[in-house]
Amino acid sequence: LEETVEGTARALGALPSEVIFTSGATESNHSAIRSLTLELLGERPVRWAVGAGEHPSVFMALDELTTRGLATQRVVRLLPSGQIDLSDLEDALETCDALCLQVANHETGALTDLDAIGERLGSRPVPWHADAVQAIGRVPFQFDSAAAQRITSASVSAHKLGGPGGVGLLLW
Repeated sequence: LEETVEGTARALGALPSEVIFTSGATESNHSAIRSLTLELLGERPVRWAVGAGEHPSVFMALDELTTRGLATQRVVRLLPSGQIDLSDLEDALETCDALCLQVANHETGALTDLDAIGERLGSRPVPWHADAVQAIGRVPFQFDSAAAQRITSASVSAHKLGGPGGVGLLLW
């Protein structure tokens, strides 16, 4: 198990201590979103900015937290290309506490410009969860790369890489 964790961490540009195995990317998305919400929760609900093209599991997690009064959602528009509308994101960043933007879209394959998002975040202390399921193994993505430096957590699914179903991980 330690060899698997170390090899996985090395392949994804993470430390072994940053690799958490889960039952799949849905669990990884839910765990990250819930954990960040509880970590940030204060006297008011946590304000999430979330991309309009996120995987349904992301919206399920946020809907549950919204129903419980723990979070609110601000959906960030997409451009016709399927990429995040950076001007709408800038508006959302003015009031959000946390961000959820995927690395690659699960339906269109549109890639998120990680550098542009990082620039928009600047020095704001806004944690960012990224669903990286469709990116890993298809486009260069390393958790420790300059482009991903602002990402707090990322979800991955083994079956998208030819691995077994029911295995995912959360980089944190």
